[in-house]
Amino acid sequence: MKKGNQIVEKIGVYPGSFVPQKDSEIFKNEISKDKNKHIKKPLVNLIESNHSIILEMAVPGVKREDFLIEVKDDILTVHVIHKDSNKDFVAFSMHEFECNKYKRSIQLPPNADYAFVSAKYKDGLLTIYIPKTNEPFINQQNTIIVY
Repeated sequence: MKKGNQIVEKIGVYPGSFVPQKDSEIFKNEISKDKNKHIKKPLVNLIESNHSIILEMAVPGVKREDFLIEVKDDILTVHVIHKDSNKDFVAFSMHEFECNKYKRSIQLPPNADYAFVSAKYKDGLLTIYIPKTNEPFINQQNTIIVY
């Protein structure tokens, strides 16, 4: 944007570029089709301090738009649906990590504040930051965007 002789840069509120989130019902329907046959549980680190909870989840090889993270009634659920981009190959010599669906639910303490949760995905590691509050919240529900 140009203002007089100076150029003013428009700065967005959110880091990175905007990627529209997929419909949550599509995620849930796709995962429920498999009846847990091909759904993996990713490994998780849960770190708790006096002021926050940090959840780290190892999910390599996916994009940030492949995540659906929801919180309802103190349960944080991470859904991941990743479409395999290697379908152009005729045959594999070895193909061991085809899993493209992940689901993990974690029970969180009642004093977690889900209104200000943030999540980022970098180098195969999903990190979710959950602040704590002094008073427990009841029936909280939130969908978290991954940056």
